[in-house]
Amino acid sequence: MDIMFTIMGVLFVLLGLSLLSGAIVLSLRKWLRIKKSVATIGVVVENQTMLGSRQFDSSPRSTLYKPTVRFQTADGRVVDYTPKISNNVSNYSVGQNVPVYYNPQQPEEAIAGTAFRLWYTLFVFGFVGGMFSLIGTFFVFGDKIAGIFFNLIFR
Repeated sequence: MDIMFTIMGVLFVLLGLSLLSGAIVLSLRKWLRIKKSVATIGVVVENQTMLGSRQFDSSPRSTLYKPTVRFQTADGRVVDYTPKISNNVSNYSVGQNVPVYYNPQQPEEAIAGTAFRLWYTLFVFGFVGGMFSLIGTFFVFGDKIAGIFFNLIFR
């Protein structure tokens, strides 16, 4: 039975560290991209809708949304930005102001969204990765950790 907890713990730690390191790498890449970008405010001019694919033959197709954000660059050029990835929730209303970060050399390479929308997915991956690592550590070293706490409390 102890070997099963050890194997499960090691697998949990490996999975957790993979998620955690992936979240860190992707966060650093996004942070560097935003740091090199110019910040401005854009306006949502359209919410494109499309039907998603079916997960099962009998399931209904979901509606997917892509906002088109219009913003003006520092040199006065007007750019319409539409993300490549659709979302199953319409996060923005037409006419809503949205922070935009764009590459001055290629303004079409933009990132639009509030701080929460830009970072929450990476935060969730990091949190889940940390929890898997912590649980795995308790699986592997649980009796030793319990012994340390027992000695600290009942000494």
